[in-house]
Amino acid sequence: TALSSTDGGSNVNWSFPLPMDPGDTLTWNGTYSGLWSDVANWTDKHGAPRLPVDTDVIVIPAGRENYPTIMANTLQNSIVVADGASLTLSNGARLNVTNAFTVAGTFTVTGTEQVLFSGRSLDFSGGVVNLANSTFTIDGDIDATLDFGGNTMRRLYFRKTGGISSFTGNVGAETFDVFATNTVTLAFAEGVTLAAKYVYCRSRAEAGAADPALITLRGIVEGEAWNVAASWEQYFSGVKVRDSVATVLQCRADALSENLGDNTNWIFGTSSAEWIGGTGSFDTAANWYPAAVPGSQTDVFISGINGASAATASGNVTVRSVKVGTGTASSSLTVNGVLTTSLDVVVETNATLTLSSPMTDNVVGRDFIVRNGGKATHTALPSSCDTLAQADSSGYRFRLDVGRDVIVDAGGAIDASSRGFAASKGPLGYGKKFYVDTDDDGVDDVTLTLSCGGHAGYSTGQTAFYPVSLSYGSMFEPTAHGSGGQNNGAVGGGVIIVKCARNMTVNGIVRAQGTEYKDGYGHSAAGGSVWIDVGGEVSGTGEISARGGRVPYDSPASGGRVAIYYGSYTYSGVLSACAGEYYDHTRGIFAGSGTVLKKAKGSQFYDVVIDNDLYTKTKGYKTTYNNNSPYWTAFVTDSRMSAVVTDFPSNDDLARLDLFKKARVSVGHLSARNLTQDLKIEDLNVTVNTGSYVRLNYNTLRVLSSAHKNARGWAGASIERSTRLRGEIIWGAGFAVTVR
Repeated sequence: TALSSTDGGSNVNWSFPLPMDPGDTLTWNGTYSGLWSDVANWTDKHGAPRLPVDTDVIVIPAGRENYPTIMANTLQNSIVVADGASLTLSNGARLNVTNAFTVAGTFTVTGTEQVLFSGRSLDFSGGVVNLANSTFTIDGDIDATLDFGGNTMRRLYFRKTGGISSFTGNVGAETFDVFATNTVTLAFAEGVTLAAKYVYCRSRAEAGAADPALITLRGIVEGEAWNVAASWEQYFSGVKVRDSVATVLQCRADALSENLGDNTNWIFGTSSAEWIGGTGSFDTAANWYPAAVPGSQTDVFISGINGASAATASGNVTVRSVKVGTGTASSSLTVNGVLTTSLDVVVETNATLTLSSPMTDNVVGRDFIVRNGGKATHTALPSSCDTLAQADSSGYRFRLDVGRDVIVDAGGAIDASSRGFAASKGPLGYGKKFYVDTDDDGVDDVTLTLSCGGHAGYSTGQTAFYPVSLSYGSMFEPTAHGSGGQNNGAVGGGVIIVKCARNMTVNGIVRAQGTEYKDGYGHSAAGGSVWIDVGGEVSGTGEISARGGRVPYDSPASGGRVAIYYGSYTYSGVLSACAGEYYDHTRGIFAGSGTVLKKAKGSQFYDVVIDNDLYTKTKGYKTTYNNNSPYWTAFVTDSRMSAVVTDFPSNDDLARLDLFKKARVSVGHLSARNLTQDLKIEDLNVTVNTGSYVRLNYNTLRVLSSAHKNARGWAGASIERSTRLRGEIIWGAGFAVTVR
């Protein structure tokens, strides 16, 4: 191929493309497919097919059979999407437009793809822009005119290094974030509103700069007012402001900022702190801009904008608000004490917040939010911890007391997986031995050796069953860590305790899972604890779990404990404390299930599930417990099922026997409820056709509800056929089932 060349004739296997110039128009014809990268879909100014180059002006007209989808990183001079036409960005691609971007039709981003604009003209005023969970960034150093046409962005980042950016139409975003280290101006037409849940504008001047306020926010014409409508949170540092009306929340600008006049509902002179210390101590003034350790009225930013940032506080931290993330590099905050804020804590993309308070709640005055790509966790237990008492005194938990809402976005996580007892450590660590007197002669004659990490359940790996109570942790108030597995790195699940006054939305992950093995041999670690107490609604479609770790071989570990207390409940995602499973799905589950408890604030009853729920091999692995959907039957049988144990009640719930009277208990899917003493409960349902049963152990189980054989919604569940070992079940009306 010879570019900018001339065909002199008699050339074989040479290509001489027709000439093209910077700024040439390339038109989408869409006759072949919807692929941006397919040359047959394009027509140049000569009427010939060719692929786009970065200097082209791309025109996508209406009336085409197919419309383009960009599936790889693309740099483009200009793009015009006509009325009736569409453009889609997907597959994790990034689109960078360097001159003009006009949408009169539809522009759709399907997921977390990124859009960057560094040009002179952006006009979405006639179109529809759907940006899903994406980030839209405005950068560059030239003057620009921007009209978003009332379309709402998810995250709108402003990272310009110069120039005046004039907003001629309303700007909407969930998060509007401006950061500058050079002089920049954002000018707004009269009556234009900047509306966002979160508005953050901050600049960072050179040390000793005479003017630390590098960002100017003003009207395009002096004296013509524009509006800021920050509905949840706002923060301004190093800004000059003129002609602005704060229409929802009062806007707060710090002592580095300047009031240029004609501002309504603004306050100047507040405190802020931006982390500049790379990896270092939270308590060192030189690590902050301005150079002062944040205090109780300080808004704190740890962004990673100028490189990886990792701040560690050696003790308690009390500030006004905390925001970790939004930079391209990783950022983190670790608090080795108690974190207290009067307003929000936000963990953004590529950021980690680690809270390490063993027994005291971290207090968030308003909202606690984890965005896509963000993670909140706690420090792992010291490897020396081997008992519950040691975990309480020197260990760590993720504890939150939130004044308003908890929000975990899709892709975000509160994750305490592998934060519990180290390998072979914990009350039911792999290899721990227990001794049993099977014939009541005062002499222990059987040794039980744990074959995996345990918690709410465990496994001895034996085909014979011996009545002994080993499970630990409370199903009502779960605060215990999962026990470790076999090899180094097989760490039990940690502990998540979240209380919030209003609502909790989980579209991401809230998880305390034991370490699982991806390949090779090893016995995995047990699930930890998740305890959620919400005054309002629990909602979302994500995952709340305390599962045992899975393995390719050897023994998967037992489940932990999940308890959820709520005002209302519309959550429809994964809810599970099941044991680990084999990756190939062929050998069932051979460890005890954990417990899942739910209780409505207005109800007297506790709904308790002991369930190793999974699909058959053809259906794949399933970890969901969902009241609104049927269970698939696994039909997995193995003599080793006798080694699967979930003690009920556990040793740590013996002081709560009165609460069991209000417990409605369901046992299903390769689960064995092991009755450790005489007990009263409200109701019992067992799914025998999935290999589940109750071991009475010569005890009496009093069920306060009326006698029945069929579980709620589960046909063919016979209580008589689902019990093992001798004992008696007495129903509320006096109907007795004796197992001999």
